[in-house]
Amino acid sequence: SWGRFASLYYDSVNLTPAQIGLITGCMPMVRAIVMPLWGIVADRISTKKRVALSTQLIGASSLLLLLLPTVSHSFFYIWLVSIMSACFASAGVLDAFTLTVLGFKEKSRFGEIRMWSAVSWGICNFVMGYVTDLMNGNFIVNIILFFVCTMI
Repeated sequence: SWGRFASLYYDSVNLTPAQIGLITGCMPMVRAIVMPLWGIVADRISTKKRVALSTQLIGASSLLLLLLPTVSHSFFYIWLVSIMSACFASAGVLDAFTLTVLGFKEKSRFGEIRMWSAVSWGICNFVMGYVTDLMNGNFIVNIILFFVCTMI
């Protein structure tokens, strides 16, 4: 959910369009590199669940650093926090864990589980959008709400 609102946050802390583009352009590249690495780590240590939960916790927690004035007033620190958050993206590990839990006989239920994941993502985006409007662009509550939604 944060990704949909990150550009609004960057704008609210007066980053230039070029800086916003640099941050939002780097994040998918970082994810493309790290997501397979997290898959390898999960396979090597044979615990997809622990890797998925740990990376989600660290990635979401890193965004809480944006609440610090020192971070929120510096392009470099905002970029660093955003990259750090992207380094802990591991959606593929969560999918692999889900398939492991379902097993061969139940793997046809994977689509249903992904559908409910998408529904929860949509609900969180709706709530975060409402909160963003309600708070007039003050992202303190939004960042905390993102963390809470991620941990649920």
